[in-house]
Amino acid sequence: FSFRDFEDVAYSHVTVVFVKGKGVVVSDNRIVQLAQVGDLVITSDIPLADEVITKGALALSQADRQQFATCLDKWLSNNK
Repeated sequence: FSFRDFEDVAYSHVTVVFVKGKGVVVSDNRIVQLAQVGDLVITSDIPLADEVITKGALALSQADRQQFATCLDKWLSNNK
């Protein structure tokens, strides 16, 4: 089993994205491409957060664990 064997995999409301290619820019571009209104993107990358927020997604960072948990709980309750 290798993550390289998979493309994008969706689990209910979770999409796991495996990006083939080199560099962070390739991964960030794919995340932005897939982001939709109402999606939740967990990232500490401010430029990536800005791009997905511009597309109508919510971007959260794990830096403040209490705030992260509160926002994540709210998002999950609104997206059942």
